[in-house]
Amino acid sequence: MNSLTSQTLSRPPSASSQALDLAIRRLSSALEREGINRFSISSRCAPTDDERRALRQRHAEIAASLRPASAETIVRLVSVMRTGFPSQSGSDIERKGALQVYASAMGRFPEWVIERACRDAIEGRIGKGQFAPSAAEMATHCEGIVRQAREELGAIERILSARVYHEPTDEERRKVVDGFERLSRDLAAALEMEEAAKPRLEPMTLEQVTERAGTLAAGLRLSEETRRRLGLMEQEGA
Repeated sequence: MNSLTSQTLSRPPSASSQALDLAIRRLSSALEREGINRFSISSRCAPTDDERRALRQRHAEIAASLRPASAETIVRLVSVMRTGFPSQSGSDIERKGALQVYASAMGRFPEWVIERACRDAIEGRIGKGQFAPSAAEMATHCEGIVRQAREELGAIERILSARVYHEPTDEERRKVVDGFERLSRDLAAALEMEEAAKPRLEPMTLEQVTERAGTLAAGLRLSEETRRRLGLMEQEGA
């Protein structure tokens, strides 16, 4: 099966470190959805500079490993895989057409994924093992092989593209509370000063009111009813 060995540098991504894997899980759980494929994250939970560098390096590694194989490579690998099964009758044109169907169905997968799928087919892990798997069966199997790498790539992309919004720290919150308390005390003191500056109205007797208003001195004529109520009738009679 040497012909199934990759002839390029196509390789699966290396296993993620435990620290990076934990960081991806922690950061993913802190993401907040803002819309379709749009996320945000608090500044208190956002990745550090070191974490961002590690995530970018990991992203580049996975993206490089997922570059699709060429149609020629797919045809070569599938042709080798099909030799491990009973030959099906058909002309060369029909056989070439069938290989092109495989190339179309598996064109989105990298070479290492197709190579592994072909090995799995030969070893009986796809279908019943009696005949060569169909193009659809091979594509479905390839999806399973590549799923983990694509999910990790997607998680990293969501983290790196998330909008970071500022969330006050405990110290900043304390400063806001202290400032509000100072403002409240200043307002209370200002109100007390304003109240203290207002003139106080002392109760006055009728004579004091009459004297201050200058009602009698001004010669204002009051009705008998008003004079009676003010008790002026008796004074005038006297």
